[in-house]
Amino acid sequence: PCYRPDALPIYTKLFWIKNRLMPASVQSKHRLFFALRPDKTLARKLHSLAAPLRCAERERVMASSLIHMTIRYVGLVDAATQTCLQTMAQNIHVEKFEFTLQSLGYWKKPRVIWSAPTSWPESLNQLVMHLEQGCQHCGGEAETRTFNPHVSLIRKATAAPLVNSHPPLLWHAADFALVESKSTRNGVEYQIVNRWPLN
Repeated sequence: PCYRPDALPIYTKLFWIKNRLMPASVQSKHRLFFALRPDKTLARKLHSLAAPLRCAERERVMASSLIHMTIRYVGLVDAATQTCLQTMAQNIHVEKFEFTLQSLGYWKKPRVIWSAPTSWPESLNQLVMHLEQGCQHCGGEAETRTFNPHVSLIRKATAAPLVNSHPPLLWHAADFALVESKSTRNGVEYQIVNRWPLN
């Protein structure tokens, strides 16, 4: 059958047009990032924390299945680079660690309400450092931004939350993952490519 864009819902239409116009060289690449993923209980707690902070219809509360902490954004890469990243990651040895999420904040430019720890263990810094070195080894550009661990709770936020903290939530980090960000007809989805245990 032949699909006509004018017969599709608006998001599906944009997705259809974007993918038809995207060069084949881009379509064959994968948008990747390294992340910590909370367990299901913590993810549900973070989602429940975010819901009351939403103050406008267009604001998007992160689904519990999408909640994560990015520890190194990679970007669009080809299959060879992805293989290099996975080989690099499996050779990282860092001890398990934990931290407490308690701070609430808002970034106006990306329009994000986030939760963050006020402090975090040296093991997390070591993991970030190893990933940075590995990404550069695999051909990536150096990350110039300071690492600020946080978890996005609401996207397209229109205002900062009225409070700057929330009840403490303990995060036990037992592994880290390489995640692919995919645009679908229903929005962005995150697919775990691989994960590696911490020592």
